Amino acid sequence: MTTKIPYNLNYPIWVKLTEAGYEVWKAGKEQYLPKKFHHPVEVYKSVADSDGYVSIQGWEFAQIFGPHIHNTASLFNYQAYVEVEVIESDTDSLQEINSGLPSHEIWLGYYHLGQGYEPPTEPELVATIQAVSFVIACFKYELRLNYESVCKHEKRGRIANYEYGWDYDMSRNSNSWTGAYYPSREAALASFNRTIVKKEV
Repeated sequence: MTTKIPYNLNYPIWVKLTEAGYEVWKAGKEQYLPKKFHHPVEVYKSVADSDGYVSIQGWEFAQIFGPHIHNTASLFNYQAYVEVEVIESDTDSLQEINSGLPSHEIWLGYYHLGQGYEPPTEPELVATIQAVSFVIACFKYELRLNYESVCKHEKRGRIANYEYGWDYDMSRNSNSWTGAYYPSREAALASFNRTIVKKEV
C-alpha cells in the first residue's frame, strides 16, 4: 500500500550536501546579491546539524538544485549533491477530534519574498482543514506547521531560538512570509489581479 504524505513547498526539507553541493547552494543563494554580501562556503556548512543535514525550503531546494538533477546527469560528470530523508509526523490522532467539522480549503495568493525570489504566478492550495470556521482552520494549519517544524528539529537535536518564532497574524489571517490566506481559488486569484492593477497604475 502506498502512503501519501501531504507536502507544501514552503515546508523545510533536510538535505545532506556534498562539498560540491555546498558550492551550488552558496552560488544559488548569492547569485542576486552584491559581492559585499557574499560569504565563505564555511558559513553555509556551519548551519548543518550534528548529522550533517541542513534545512532548506522545498521550493528553494528545487530552484537551486533542479538544474543539477536529471536522468542524463551522469553523462556530464554528475556528482550527487544531496541525500533526502522524509520525516513523517503523527497527525492521525487529530482525525477523531476533527471528525464531523466542516472542511475548509486554504489557498495562498500573490506574495513576494523579496529580491532573488520569483513570486508565484497562480494560487496554491496548501491544505484542507476541518474546523468550525475558516479562520480557525488557518490557525490550526499554522499550529501544525510550527509543531511539525519543532518535531523535525528535535529529531535532529538542534533547535535555535529563532525557530520558535510566530509568523502568523490571526487578526489579519495572514503569514508574514506568504501573505493572506484565502478560502477559495477565486478569492486567491483576485490578489493577483489587484497586483497587476497597481503595477499598471
